[in-house]
Amino acid sequence: MPKVEEMTWDSSYDSVLLGGAENSTISEKHETVLKEHINYHDEMKKFLERCLHIGQTEGKMAASVYFKQNKPSKPKASLGNLFEQNSQRLHQSVEEMQRFLKSKLKNQRLQEQHALNYSVTQSWEEISLQIEKHSLICNHKKKQALVPDLNLGLLLESGSQIHQREKILKSVTGTFDKWITKNTQISARHARRLRALAKTFQPFPRLAELGLTTTEVCNKLSIILKVLEIPEYKNFWSQTN
Repeated sequence: MPKVEEMTWDSSYDSVLLGGAENSTISEKHETVLKEHINYHDEMKKFLERCLHIGQTEGKMAASVYFKQNKPSKPKASLGNLFEQNSQRLHQSVEEMQRFLKSKLKNQRLQEQHALNYSVTQSWEEISLQIEKHSLICNHKKKQALVPDLNLGLLLESGSQIHQREKILKSVTGTFDKWITKNTQISARHARRLRALAKTFQPFPRLAELGLTTTEVCNKLSIILKVLEIPEYKNFWSQTN
C-alpha cells in the first residue's frame, strides 16, 4: 500500500487568494513620484554635461549664464519622506480598522463548527456529501454570511486533504478543484478563497463574531491582515469570551 504522507497547506497561496500580495507593489502615487525624480535626474545629467561642455569651450561666464537660464526644476514631491508618510498612513489605517472591527462585534459564535465533524479521518464519501449539502445552503443565501462561509471553508479544507489522501491511495481520480466545479454550485477559485479565509480566521475566534458579510470582509482583508500583525490586536482577536 502506498505511504500516505501528511497533508499540508501552502500558506504562501493564502496571501495571494486573500489579497495579501497587494502590499508587495508600490502605489500609483509612489510610481509617479519616482518617475518624476528619474526624469529629473536624467535631465540634470544632460544639463550638467552641456554646462561642462560650454565651460570648456566658451568659458566660465557662458557656462554661468547657461546654468542660470536652463537649470531643470526639481519635482515638487520630495523623496525624503515618501515611504515614511505612507507607513504613517498605513499605521493610522490599521488603528482605524481595529476600531471599526471592534464596533462590528456581535455576540455570536462559530457554533456550527463544532456540530460539523471537520476531521481528515472521515471517508471521502462522508466529507463529499457534507460539502455538497453545505455549499448548496451557502449558495442559496442572498447575503454571504461570514460564519456559514467560514464553516464551509473549514469543511472544504478537510475535503481537500481527504481527497489528496484518497488520490494517493488511488481511490479517487482527478483534482479536488475539478470535483468542486462538477459537483457543487461554487467555483473552484471561490472554494480556495473560502479555505484560505477559514484558515486565516481559525486562530482568531473573535473574528468569527463580526457582524459583516464575507464580501465585506474580503474587501477589507488586506488591512485586516495588517491588523493581525500588531501584537496587541492579534492578542485581542485570539481571545474567546
